[in-house]
Amino acid sequence: MRRPRPWVIVPGIWNSGPDHWQSLWQDERAADDDHGVVRIEPTSWSEPDPGDWTAAISRAVAASDEPPVLIAHSLGVLAVAGWLRDAGRAPIAGAFLVAPPDPLGPGYPDAAVGFTAPTGT
Repeated sequence: MRRPRPWVIVPGIWNSGPDHWQSLWQDERAADDDHGVVRIEPTSWSEPDPGDWTAAISRAVAASDEPPVLIAHSLGVLAVAGWLRDAGRAPIAGAFLVAPPDPLGPGYPDAAVGFTAPTGT
């Protein structure tokens, strides 16, 4: 039987706290040494920079021993969409994208203005 694919956790702005579903999934997966899981580590959690997040996704994917599944939430969805849009990215097995924010919506954080919704082009 084939072992499950590794995961790359891509939280939203400010990261995900210990009780967030992504953190719970990561902790559960990390408890089983046979299942790889890594969380991106951008330096700009509270003032997110798209280039920094793109680089963090690239590092996390490169650290996987095989194409991972990206597990993204909120601003992380926009970061993954931007990462996928750019040519020359490493292969992934899939993406689980939850609750993408609307960059034009009234609740969108001012600190995340550099992130855009995918356009399909």
